[in-house]
Formats: sequence, structure tokens, C-alpha cells
Amino acid sequence: MDSDVNTCSLVESVNGKKVTKFDWDGDRIVVGDDAIVCPVLDTHEMGKKTLIFTYRNGEYPLEINIIDDIKPVMGYKSNELILNINDSEKDLLQKLDISDEHSAIEKLFVEGKINYDQAGKYPVKIHAEDESGNVLEKEITVIIQKEEKTEKQKETKPNEETETGNHQQKYTEQQNDVPPQQSQGNGQNHQNAATAENKMFLFSEGYDYDSCYQAGISYAKEMVAQGKANGYTCTPIKDGKEYIGYQVIFK
Repeated sequence: MDSDVNTCSLVESVNGKKVTKFDWDGDRIVVGDDAIVCPVLDTHEMGKKTLIFTYRNGEYPLEINIIDDIKPVMGYKSNELILNINDSEKDLLQKLDISDEHSAIEKLFVEGKINYDQAGKYPVKIHAEDESGNVLEKEITVIIQKEEKTEKQKETKPNEETETGNHQQKYTEQQNDVPPQQSQGNGQNHQNAATAENKMFLFSEGYDYDSCYQAGISYAKEMVAQGKANGYTCTPIKDGKEYIGYQVIFK
């Protein structure tokens, strides 16, 4: 289907002479003084069709059957797909965006076990088959992760320790790696110059899921250690339905 077909290719010989492409003239076959007019073939619709070839003063019908030989298409191109805990197979298949322009998809399932309640990496195979028997199979890794809180969710009421003057700094990631902020004088916080720049780490830069996350954490720790920031968050970022990397935001 959906291929350009010159029906001259369906004629094998004329008057005992084998037909080659050198005998084609557009939609005609010219052999000596003889010419066969070949019909136009529309391959966009499946099913049986009757083609009429004209030779001299006669018409010669040829019945053909157009079938679908194109497998389903997966819109999601990456070999890794990220879901949050408590997502489902329905969410997975929706993100994969599998479609077929010519035949209905009769079978669509995931080969392999995924625990949607447990964070981890799960190698699976996606199987899609249309009603014409064309099969799409692709191996991917499904990554189940804990859902990251948004910035608004992180802006909770003041911590009781802060209200009592302890001035203990809490970090979203790796909070024990950096010492708490020190206080001086009458209890007011000593302000470090927060000159660190927020930064994005993208899969398109060559990172995979783990290395992208680790790069963000390493950068954030370095800025805090240099006194350029008092705290940070490292959260995944999306472009539409697809995760594209991590972003470090300093406090």
C-alpha cells in the first residue's frame, strides 16, 4: 500500500517478447509497432480491483488484490520511558502513541513484568499487531520513579525548627551532605551570596536517566560547597508528555 506502482510492471510479454523497463513509455508499453495502454492503479485503498489493459482494439481485464503490508507505527522514539509510581499500563501505552493508518490494531500488549507500585527499571517488549497481520515489536526500558513534588507543593508552612531559631537548612536532595546554615548575632541568618545559576541537564546532551540525575546533583553540591547557594532542588522536566531531563533550582 501507499507505493507508486506502474502497472506496466504487471505485463510480462507482448507477442512472445519479454517486456523490460526500456519498453515503457509512461503508462504505455511500446514493442515495435504495438502499444499497450496500462491503467492507473490507486494503492491507497485495500481490496480487490479490476484493471483494464488496452491492446489494439481490445480490452483485457486483470483482477488484483491490494493488501496492507505496513506494520503499525510507534510515535515514541526513545528506548527509555519514564512513569511515576501508581501510573498504569494504560498510561504507558498512551505515551507510546502506537497507530496504524491502514488497518485497525487488533493486538496491543506488553511482554514482561512491570511493578507500577515499585520504583525501578523494567525491560519489556511492546507488541502491536494490525488486522492484516503486520507486527511491530520494540524493546524498551520502563523506568518507574517516585513522583517529584512541584515547587508549590514544596512551599509548605515554616518548619518548626526554623521558627525556634535553629536555622537548620533542609535540602530536597542529599540533605545530609551539606552542613546546616550557621546563625550569628541575635539569631539572624548569615546570608551567603546566592550567585549559583539554575541549570538544566537534558537527555539530548547525551545523558541517560541516571547520569542526567547524577550530573544535576553533582553540580548542585559543588555550588553549595562553594558558598554560592544555600539549598537546591533537582527535579525532572517535561516537554509535553515526554521527560527530557532534570533541572537544578537554587534557593
